[in-house]
Amino acid sequence: GGRWGWGGGGGGASAAEQIAKQMQERIQGARVESMKGASPEILKTCTSCAVILECDPEGQPVFPAAKFIRALKAADAPTLGGLHFSVLGIACSACEFSSASLGQGKFRAAKVLDARLQELGGTRDADFASSDVEVEELEVSVVPWMQAVSAAIQGSARSYKKFDVWLRAVSAARMEAALGGLLLDKDQEAMLIVVCYPETQDDGSLSGVQVQALASPLHQALSPAIVQVGGRPRNLPLAKDTAWVQERIPFEESKGPDVSEVILPDHSGECLLEGLVTNFFVIDKDGALVTAGHDVLKGHVRQLIISMARKADIKIKLQAPELREIGTWRGAFLTSAVRLMQPIKTIRIPTKDGHEAAERSFEDFSAVVMLRDQVMALLLA
Repeated sequence: GGRWGWGGGGGGASAAEQIAKQMQERIQGARVESMKGASPEILKTCTSCAVILECDPEGQPVFPAAKFIRALKAADAPTLGGLHFSVLGIACSACEFSSASLGQGKFRAAKVLDARLQELGGTRDADFASSDVEVEELEVSVVPWMQAVSAAIQGSARSYKKFDVWLRAVSAARMEAALGGLLLDKDQEAMLIVVCYPETQDDGSLSGVQVQALASPLHQALSPAIVQVGGRPRNLPLAKDTAWVQERIPFEESKGPDVSEVILPDHSGECLLEGLVTNFFVIDKDGALVTAGHDVLKGHVRQLIISMARKADIKIKLQAPELREIGTWRGAFLTSAVRLMQPIKTIRIPTKDGHEAAERSFEDFSAVVMLRDQVMALLLA
């Protein structure tokens, strides 16, 4: 799948359609589609594409393909960075004299198409080729192009198969290593996250693929958590950016054995924003709910807690909790899809002089439990 032969001709078995069908017989898994009624967006679903464009005597695309070509030349045409393509321009002249009169100009639309696919980020598999099928021998003009395209596509398919085998093996190894680092009780479950993301060079070309796996025992989501303050704000806090998986590894590795989450401070180090994979809330001395209103990922559970708290007439302060007020907090908790609302037992705050971290512990979780019960009651109502 994912390999296409594009016929640009009109009704009946046009020359483009006949060539496309021969291509389909050569390449396992290939499909043939007409440009008529098609959108350039469909090219984003392909890995390799053989484009056969029939041109009229003036070098313009024949009618069924004209709309597709116009859309591909538009400013809002899709980027095609992952597409490998080859283009064949064909013409059907009535006689050898009319064919020679236009020379290579009769393939002008096909040449423009070839250049446009490159502009949009595509990679050419086989050199551009052209043929006037009425006056040229297909064995000379078309068959060599078909052979080059077939070899390129089949080679690409073998590469993708090798990559699939490699990716499965590496992912399995990363998952085994992540789970092996946990001290799990018998029959205990864990949350496992596996993320694959590309590595690119300065020019934007692909240089490799990184695979990361993170695991955490689910019992931490059911009991009060110990957290530590550390790290720095995320570069793209409003998005679930795959680069964050790599960037947060040093913060994950800095956690103590009994620490279940790291709370990121702002650039000043005076306010707390969010966890590595959670949102962070405190209950202040007046019973208000305080959480950062910006520079954080606005998780689904965070939004749900805020909405339900408002319905319960609980005051909300969308501002980052200040560390200088930590002694007045009545409670603190984490939110995520796995933890929902997890009370915090202890917050560890590193000192700048390298001495043992200061701690703020909460012995009474009643404020958090009461809030959780109110939210759950409204949610289930």
